[in-house]
Amino acid sequence: MAEELKVQEFFDKDTSTLSYIIYDSVTRDGVIVDSVLNYHPEDQSISYESIEMLLDFINSNKLKIHYILDTHIHADHFTGAALLKESLPSSQTGIGDLDETSRSYFKEKFPHFNDLPYDLLLKENEVLSAGSVNIEVLKTPGHTASCVSYKIGENIFTGDVIFIPDSGTGRCDFPGGDSEEMYHSIKGKLYSLPDHYNIYVGHDYSPNNREMKFKTTVKDELDHNTHLNKDIDVDKFVSMRSSRDKTLNSPRLLNESIYVNINGGDIRPMLIDNKKSIIKLEL
Repeated sequence: MAEELKVQEFFDKDTSTLSYIIYDSVTRDGVIVDSVLNYHPEDQSISYESIEMLLDFINSNKLKIHYILDTHIHADHFTGAALLKESLPSSQTGIGDLDETSRSYFKEKFPHFNDLPYDLLLKENEVLSAGSVNIEVLKTPGHTASCVSYKIGENIFTGDVIFIPDSGTGRCDFPGGDSEEMYHSIKGKLYSLPDHYNIYVGHDYSPNNREMKFKTTVKDELDHNTHLNKDIDVDKFVSMRSSRDKTLNSPRLLNESIYVNINGGDIRPMLIDNKKSIIKLEL
């Protein structure tokens, strides 16, 4: 199975977001992780180039997509889950079951439209079967309460918990974020996996203008992650993360993204209200 399992990355330059299609090259079974719906705040318009890239790849490779998965409620881009499902009606959407914890915070701050925005709320160690492709759910909170990672073969899709080693880890100052939980998610779960396992990240910001990277390994992270390598203890990490988060600006699309993503990518509330009722979040 290892040789047949393929990973195709897709990079949205505007939000530095990575999406993935993971599929069996023989059976053509596949899943999508962390899709993007393009939003342009300058004229408040939506476009579909990132979704179209995924669909073009799916169609050209004759893939059967079983699941459209998100690693968490994203605060920096729109998820394409709802619109992708319209084109892939036999698929199911999914997110970690603590999505409800995150949604409960935002319900009172944003218009709430869809009480069941995802088909599946995924539990710790739950295994999804996408034909010949198995997906194991690992809860990895810290960036948000709802964060999960997906283990598929010898590959881990981690969302915003951990990045390429020179970019460190995700921020922890969103509602429900917790730097101590992030420490244990990374050191207790991700770093306990075999050294050769691949880690596929949710963003890459190309520090020092290096070329975009999307894949690393457990060993590379253990040895070289600038925020949390094998030599850093929990107190040092929590202190670093707290200090660093205070210096970060809010994501450019924070309010719009939360508005759409608590509804699983359903853009109808935004269209109905014309976004006039968005309440600005303070991190």
